Amino acid sequence: YLLLDATQKKATLQYFAVGFFFGMGFLMKQQAIYLILFSGLYFLYHSYSEFTAKEFRLSNFLIRGVLLVSGTIIPFVITVGLMSYAGVFESFWYWTFQYASKYAAMSTLADGWKNFYTVFLLMSFGFKSLWIVIGLGFLLQFFIKQSIAKKVFLFLLVVLSFLTTTPGLYFREHYFIVFLPFIFIYFGIFLEFVRQLLMRKLNLILATAIVCVSFLFIFKIRAHKEYYFKADPVKLSRAIYSINPFPEAIVISDYIKTNTSETDGIIVLGSEPEIYFYSNRKSATGYIYMYPLMEIHPYSKEMQLNLVSDIEKSNPKYIVYVNKKLGASWGIMEKSEPLLLDWFEKYRKENYELVGVSEIISLTETVYKWENEAKEYKPKSDYYVEVLKRK
Repeated sequence: YLLLDATQKKATLQYFAVGFFFGMGFLMKQQAIYLILFSGLYFLYHSYSEFTAKEFRLSNFLIRGVLLVSGTIIPFVITVGLMSYAGVFESFWYWTFQYASKYAAMSTLADGWKNFYTVFLLMSFGFKSLWIVIGLGFLLQFFIKQSIAKKVFLFLLVVLSFLTTTPGLYFREHYFIVFLPFIFIYFGIFLEFVRQLLMRKLNLILATAIVCVSFLFIFKIRAHKEYYFKADPVKLSRAIYSINPFPEAIVISDYIKTNTSETDGIIVLGSEPEIYFYSNRKSATGYIYMYPLMEIHPYSKEMQLNLVSDIEKSNPKYIVYVNKKLGASWGIMEKSEPLLLDWFEKYRKENYELVGVSEIISLTETVYKWENEAKEYKPKSDYYVEVLKRK
């Protein structure tokens, strides 16, 4: 909004704010580099438009460009300075760029296409009519009366926001959070087009009401009313995430919170960082999920050794162990480094005792066993989480 407003009102100083907010986005997620590219491309397009309209001034172009670029890089420069001052610059650089570059290079183009196809099927399941309307709205933009500048602005924004989903070619569902608000503008364009057609023969209220009803129909509110209005969180969690131990994490966290003090650190071996949040207990390690340790890249063994060192040094009161065969929490691959899990099997026997077991029997049933009952319980499947207490 600020960028479009700055170009329309010729608000030169506003370019700094535009750059600053895009720069903050880059700090949050490196994929925002594509949105920074969007701001640069639209800035150049607007400058070209001024040139063709004989309104171009080199001094204005340079001032705006400097403000945009400086606003973009200042958040990063400040962050680098703060990291250096705190003595953690190497760790910051390692996680943000060194490991991230290896992570983004692990998938092939074939993997990427397969990932995108799978995720798009998930996003469109039950909502095909919605995506059809979005497609119609996209086509309409070439025919409706609107300034070229706004059409270019929206087109660049949609394309570049889609590119934010592409790094690593994983196309995970949450990557599309940045993209969806902008592509849905085309949905609104189509509905407004229909409303304008209806207003040729109907009054404003009736035409708007018809469009609103159509909106509800396209979103299939009635067909999905169970999802939107009735289903409880546990049922929804199972429907969406299957046997991932999200409901179990709440129960386990309550147990840990009851049996620890606020100064006690804990460690979760498995990618369930929500346990730290629910229990309000700090992690005794920086490795709050296990996927990077199981991926195939040059840093995986080093990461595992660091985690081993953190556990041995902190000697946490409780360790939550998600069974390694519960693949969604570990992401173990055929050639994953086995060091951590091999070490832990021996370490737990010597230093920890079992005080809790949570086994997912089915999508509707979970068995919880604590203290002595946990010691005697034998899980019947691979879908369980253990709570271990320091001896």
